[in-house]
Amino acid sequence: AVFRAVSTPVTAGNSYSHIAGGGGKRTHADTADPDKMEIFHKYFAPNCIICLKLILLHTILNKIIFFNSIFDDFMKKQILDIKIAGETNIGLHRSRNEDSFLVCRPDEYSALACVADGIGSHSDGKIASSICCRDLLDAAMQYSEEKFSDPENFLRTTIAAVNEKLFERNYREIRPRPMGSTAVSAFFEADLITVANVGDSRLYEYFAGREEPFRQVTVDHRPDEELLDKLSEKYNQDKRTLRSRVLLHSLGTRHRATIDIYKITPITGAVYLLCSDGLCGRVPDDNIAAILAEPGLSVRELTSRLVREALIFGGRDNISVITARYGE
Repeated sequence: AVFRAVSTPVTAGNSYSHIAGGGGKRTHADTADPDKMEIFHKYFAPNCIICLKLILLHTILNKIIFFNSIFDDFMKKQILDIKIAGETNIGLHRSRNEDSFLVCRPDEYSALACVADGIGSHSDGKIASSICCRDLLDAAMQYSEEKFSDPENFLRTTIAAVNEKLFERNYREIRPRPMGSTAVSAFFEADLITVANVGDSRLYEYFAGREEPFRQVTVDHRPDEELLDKLSEKYNQDKRTLRSRVLLHSLGTRHRATIDIYKITPITGAVYLLCSDGLCGRVPDDNIAAILAEPGLSVRELTSRLVREALIFGGRDNISVITARYGE
């Protein structure tokens, strides 16, 4: 708002008008009257100046609040400095690749990654994992446009919707062996990583500056020892075989999905690894950690090295790997 003060010279013979109280009749007074001028300067003029000052102060305060709000939003939303690469491989013993992976940057403040390992028959597993990644991508684009502020809710609701879609499709098509998928997803921001996990695909963190550099963040949805003992006795199979075959939770096989959420404070220089069990189920943790510790490798080179290591260890399953490194 812009205010302009207009000064009109008062000379003998000029007159001013005001609305009188009561009947609202206009009265005229000679401005040259000393008593009237004294009343004007004593009461009316100072009040006008005070009002103008208050209006100006109010405008300034509003501007300060506005710019503080912009500054707070800027501080909360920091530009994300991250490098991400992904790769999938059919392996050496499978005729089809049932894995899918997703890497995208909805905006400059965030990134989304997902590894999905399809289960079911050959074609059905691929369909399930593809639906998972595709629907996450569609939701991420809407996330960017609508400026949601809750990554946990975004991941939970999107993955739950994927589960419902797959479950209804299984029910509608009366499949003898329902299709489904595991999914480990990570929503990266400058000050927070939100992870959602269903199944046995994993997310690891590697940071060389820690006493124990390599750690698994997610927990597999596999049976514990007590349940394995019961299953081994019931089906007359060894526990090692059952541990690799029995999955307690996955997308599409039940009406409600069990989704584990993890929140990590990112570390500059740390590497975050998402992978299917084609890597983590075949390659020992020490070998994975040794590759992540190799100096000077880009995330793309790290990803290719890990896939190659899984092939060296037999490549008996599809292999999908995503590596992400926060800016150094």
